Amino acid sequence: MATDSAGIWMPEIPTDRRVEQAVENPKGYFRAARRRARAEILEEIAAEQRRHTGRRKNGSRWLLRDQPGLPTP
Repeated sequence: MATDSAGIWMPEIPTDRRVEQAVENPKGYFRAARRRARAEILEEIAAEQRRHTGRRKNGSRWLLRDQPGLPTP
């Protein structure tokens, strides 16, 4: 059992390091969280682009660019 400075009982809640960082430096923590989220989104976009490299969309199918008889975009 723990009490705060006013003597009010407060339960011991285990906190991980990120929560502690958010309390200590909220501006820096949320800036870093946005940076992590942005990097994750950009990585997903890059993976999607790598998956479709050298292909083009025809309706719902992906066609290779070098298929004979098809106009190149």
